[in-house]
Amino acid sequence: MTDLTQNSRMKDILFGELTTYMAQAKEGLNEGNFETMELGHDNFTHKVNLETRIMLLLFVQKKGSIAFKITPDELLNMYANLMERLTFDAKMFYRWFNPILGNSMWIDSQTVQDFFNQKFLTNATLAHDVSADGFTCISNMLLMVNENQGNLIIDDTDFVLNVAPSELVGYALVWEMYEYSNRQEVIDFLGKLHYRSSEPEVHKSFIAECFTRMDRNNLLVG
Repeated sequence: MTDLTQNSRMKDILFGELTTYMAQAKEGLNEGNFETMELGHDNFTHKVNLETRIMLLLFVQKKGSIAFKITPDELLNMYANLMERLTFDAKMFYRWFNPILGNSMWIDSQTVQDFFNQKFLTNATLAHDVSADGFTCISNMLLMVNENQGNLIIDDTDFVLNVAPSELVGYALVWEMYEYSNRQEVIDFLGKLHYRSSEPEVHKSFIAECFTRMDRNNLLVG
């Protein structure tokens, strides 16, 4: 059996086992017994169960003799299993997906673009409770999608814009994440997007937008 075949079989086993476990976890949640799930003769919390599976999946992906590529269906299945459930599960999705992004051996840019457009641009609630890992993942997807469309060029850890920041795919989503999460890294990223432009008007519009949104939020709080 070739390494490629072995890797493909290992991937199928790991993804299939995770899907089976999450179905059992959902059943436990429905029965009101979600936190403690039985694994063999020992009891482990759902967090330990899920984190162990995600770490194993990442280990095999990183250390396998041939890196296996994630298909669109597998990515959507992981999203359905993790992102549409509990906050901790969503954190595990981001922890799994972050290292995969940007590595063409594991996932191609078109798959990321389709996934971002389908699941993140159409789901405003994702901005309501984004974690640090979640924002890192979403911002990396945003950069990949916009590079794929020619809106920017990624150079090592930096990027150069070819369009105005407001024309970037996912630009409005970043503002939503800032308004709901108020995370410093989100406003830092917004600032980075705008100050990559040499146009003074872009800088002025960013500052004006910040004040407008702060005023609106103050009215809502007041």
